[in-house]
Amino acid sequence: MTGNGSGTRTLALRHLAIALGLAAALVSCGGGADGDSLASVDPTGQQVEFWYQYTNAREAVLVDLLDLFNSTNPYKIQVNGEYIGSHA
Repeated sequence: MTGNGSGTRTLALRHLAIALGLAAALVSCGGGADGDSLASVDPTGQQVEFWYQYTNAREAVLVDLLDLFNSTNPYKIQVNGEYIGSHA
């Protein structure tokens, strides 16, 4: 991975973990009208658009993390990171 230290990498990992955790929580809240879980949902090949405002070293770490996730997740889910500018 690239970056300028473990602090930046840790921060990027924390933000990615939070984002993925929130997405998982939202998915787990769903269910059919008859109370079925989402166990029958197949996420294989899905695409996720992930917007971010990071630049420089933080962006490099985030892109490395997205690449790692995209190349190693068993469902072949693709997370497409897109820089959307600052939030200021």
